[in-house]
Amino acid sequence: MITDAQKKKITEFAEEQTADNDPYHRMEHLEETARLALELCKSEGADEDVCWAAAMLHDIRKGKSEDHGKEGAEKAKEFLLETGFDEEFAEKVRDAIHFHNKGFDGGSLERQILWDADKLQLMDPEGFKKRMIPYWIMKLGEKDGIEKSIYEYYFYKERFHTKSAKKQAEKDTKEMEDYFRVLRGGR
Repeated sequence: MITDAQKKKITEFAEEQTADNDPYHRMEHLEETARLALELCKSEGADEDVCWAAAMLHDIRKGKSEDHGKEGAEKAKEFLLETGFDEEFAEKVRDAIHFHNKGFDGGSLERQILWDADKLQLMDPEGFKKRMIPYWIMKLGEKDGIEKSIYEYYFYKERFHTKSAKKQAEKDTKEMEDYFRVLRGGR
């Protein structure tokens, strides 16, 4: 079990590492990913400590490397080992982070939960409006950003791994589709 002191060290490290990330991949995102990961753990029976640590550390290399999942996974593992976690725990966290930005089939339940928690927050109207649209508009401009946001919504929706995340993603489909029509000017 992760101690409060270890949680504090992980949180401080994550905050330090993500301070210069784009505004959509800083601590608020990590904390929301961790909250959702813990919810999914309860439903799916995964290791809560691994999922929490992976969620808090998953974007520590975002915007700093070509493959932030791969590099972030290695940096997170190194940090965890230096902080006193054992090799098995650090490796499970590394695995989840490594795959959080890639397509995959199977793998550990913790890997699946991190992927799902990272994307699930974009599937409801509030999360989509707060994070998905502004992120892609920032990257691509308004018209292309809106289309990319809608594309990403459906891309992620079809790829959730856990039953709990699939069920959650379906919950707001009608409202989201109505919103997409408005975004596209009624088309």
